[in-house]
Amino acid sequence: MAEATRDEARAIVAGPGAPWSPCLMFDARMEQWGPGCWREAVAVAVDRFGTPLYTVAEAAHFLGVPGSTFRSWAKGYVRRSDGRADVRGEPIVTVVPGQRVRSASVPFVGLAEGLILAGIRRAGVPLQRIRPAVQVLRDELGIPHVLASKRLYTDGAEVLYDFAGRSDDPDAGDVRQLVVVRHSQYVFNEVLDQYLRRIEFADDGYAELIRLPGYQAATVVADPTRGFGQPIFGDGGARVEDALSMFWAGESLADVAVEYGVPEPQLEDALRVATRYAAYRWPRSRSSSLIGVSGAFRSRDSSGMPASDW
Repeated sequence: MAEATRDEARAIVAGPGAPWSPCLMFDARMEQWGPGCWREAVAVAVDRFGTPLYTVAEAAHFLGVPGSTFRSWAKGYVRRSDGRADVRGEPIVTVVPGQRVRSASVPFVGLAEGLILAGIRRAGVPLQRIRPAVQVLRDELGIPHVLASKRLYTDGAEVLYDFAGRSDDPDAGDVRQLVVVRHSQYVFNEVLDQYLRRIEFADDGYAELIRLPGYQAATVVADPTRGFGQPIFGDGGARVEDALSMFWAGESLADVAVEYGVPEPQLEDALRVATRYAAYRWPRSRSSSLIGVSGAFRSRDSSGMPASDW
């Protein structure tokens, strides 16, 4: 199969510059396009490490973290203050360089790395404390993309505990709180362990599927072999954006449930996650209705025309 970026896959069917829509979400496993859309037998191979699948904003939404937080993970940061030296943080999430502004730049492995960082954040450890520890993990385990590796799950807790024990940095204690001792073994604490268990690993030892956080009734996964990595329901494999777009077009949840084979409680759960994100992204006065677009959402203003991309 030919390898292509998400924008290239769009251009194959609709032509260069065409807007992205759920109709153009290619399923690399089934080799078909979304329901009700023009179909074209075009095979697109997704490289988990090098194919840009998500914008920074999409990745942040899927993981339930602020966009500014994920941006600092992906792009790094510089903090300046009067009379003090600049404080710099290097990127710790994989991105594909050279992409246009606001276009997809995060590959699947970057989303997996972000999930683990979200777990560390949820556990209460500031990311400025964990950046040195991530470098230690890379050095000690000797592999790239260590946060998306199964080695982190099997060996990472002991490496971090040893790092915290021998470090002269008083802040290293924050890193140690990620690790507990059970039955004479070092394991990650419950919060981080729950995030790690959301990942399934391929034979090469790297993430191949993510069960996305934030859902209660629904199991929603990101699988780079289906729907170009966009979120799908674990039951039936329907793309979340396709199902919600049908609801926002005016159909009842009952009809959507029948059409896509997704139970209503799961649709309600997905709708809760989507509208919570949309309310965060746009002022109320501007978002009278929402339609799903490529895993994110656009608002319609009072004239009925779509608002500009975020």
